Amino acid sequence: MRLAIIGKPQSGKTSVFRILAEKETSAAGGRQLGTADVPDPRVDTLSGMFHPRKTTRARVEYAEAERREAKGGALEVPEALRTADALLAVLGLFAAPDAAGLEALARAELGEVLAETLVSDQVQLESRLEKLHRAAKVGKKPENPHEPALLERCVAALGRGEPLRAVALEAEDERALRGYQLLSRKPLLVLLNVSEAHLAAGHALEGRLSAGPASAALALSAQVEAEVAALAPEERPAFLELMGLTEPSRHRLIHASYDLLGLHSFFTIGKDEVRAWTVRKGATALEAAGEIHTDLARGFIRAEVITYERLMEAGSLAHAREKGWLRLEGKEYVVHDGDILNIRFSV
Repeated sequence: MRLAIIGKPQSGKTSVFRILAEKETSAAGGRQLGTADVPDPRVDTLSGMFHPRKTTRARVEYAEAERREAKGGALEVPEALRTADALLAVLGLFAAPDAAGLEALARAELGEVLAETLVSDQVQLESRLEKLHRAAKVGKKPENPHEPALLERCVAALGRGEPLRAVALEAEDERALRGYQLLSRKPLLVLLNVSEAHLAAGHALEGRLSAGPASAALALSAQVEAEVAALAPEERPAFLELMGLTEPSRHRLIHASYDLLGLHSFFTIGKDEVRAWTVRKGATALEAAGEIHTDLARGFIRAEVITYERLMEAGSLAHAREKGWLRLEGKEYVVHDGDILNIRFSV
């Protein structure tokens, strides 16, 4: 799952990308890709219990794309934005004169950033509508007869300044729009990049800065996060306590990214590997099996399940079996966050 980082020049996008990315790679078009492990102490505990040869954590991918202008001065939308599952909008608020002016500056900058996504979507859909209207004049019907009305509804919403993530759509319409990869339809995480002096005010603003449905906001100071990263691991807890933080804001940001995408983790355990797997919330045991390997889904028989909490209470897998706490579930079982699964299958 990937989030694309957007924001105005000098907002701190590159600093945020480097804070997040544990591994960076370059791609075509000046795009930078970075991956981040999802912090999860449960993985550490399970690894300590089973001493596996390999420990694998859930991951989130971030993309930073260069901002380019096409002909006529219009902003060109990089592929990294179109193909992303969600957007991470960085607001550069570290130059705010005081905490009182922070909210006004944040709302103004967020409005500018979001306006670009609305205009991009509007131009794209109006162009498609124009083609459909030209085709209709010569008697050619669209493959989807509902498409023109759907696009006109979306264009009207965009014209009112309403992002498409706020437009309620039927499942059929949602599928019809998916191929357009519309920016304002994607879930949005708003990041308030503030100075160290305004960090507390930034946290207080998180709940008030609403960008509509399928969105969330949180604050960090890229400067503070860089200082945390530069410290030795044993020195970080004292520094975080001094700053009034319980964990690095980087961890909060990764968790917020994971939650925004509607994801959670289940685990597989053993001597070979302890691994956190990513599935959407509401996924079934059959879907979870498919995440591990297609053969497990194809030959699915049952899923042996125990919750992480139950395993910790038992103290070992053997004791959990003795207590009868491992249960067998069918393919329609809905996997919960922290479930430990062993898939029984035959192919």
